[in-house]
Amino acid sequence: MPAEYGVYSLVAGTILLVGNLGSIWLAISIVRFYPVYEKEQRIDEFYSTIYHYVPHLLAAILLVALTLVALFLPLGKNRAVTCLGIAVFPLFWLFRVSQGLSRARRFSKFYAIQAMLADAGRYLVGAALVVWVGLGVKGIFVGWFGALVLVIIMQILVLSVWRYFRWDKYSGEPEMFNSMFIAQSVSCSRLPSTSGKPVARAPSEPGAEVQRSQPDCGQ
Repeated sequence: MPAEYGVYSLVAGTILLVGNLGSIWLAISIVRFYPVYEKEQRIDEFYSTIYHYVPHLLAAILLVALTLVALFLPLGKNRAVTCLGIAVFPLFWLFRVSQGLSRARRFSKFYAIQAMLADAGRYLVGAALVVWVGLGVKGIFVGWFGALVLVIIMQILVLSVWRYFRWDKYSGEPEMFNSMFIAQSVSCSRLPSTSGKPVARAPSEPGAEVQRSQPDCGQ
């Protein structure tokens, strides 16, 4: 029914908008800071800081928010679509963050494969579930969810998350998550230029400066 696809557009649009806004600052930070941590051989600390709060996010959304929406909100016939959208959201966010790590590690082919598989699951598998299985718009979210699960497993393996992530290696340093850096990164309309200006200090060497890329927003 046309009304179902209106609900789909609303839910999918919310996932894309909030998911991208919630991940872009971290993805850009990953690209900026990965070379520094790699040079200092602190990759395990870098991974552990990035993924430290992923379990918290998954638990908050999949266990708490999804349960509350499924049981208490008066959504009527749109309950299933909304709940599927909520289930897709944290996976989409994690997918986008890990794509940033793929960029930082220069895995260009894998980056493209991730994007194609996620879109194929959403549109091709989703459309098949709509037409042949009769799931309606729910089929699109089921296909999207399944594709994201598959791609995230691939990301964990290819990016060696299982190898580097350690719960106790989380860094308490605020550098990667500095609010001014976040605002500057999001406001720039193009990728950082490699101007080579010394703009920050190395995390483990208080007196040393590191040549880093900095955004050239004013030119």
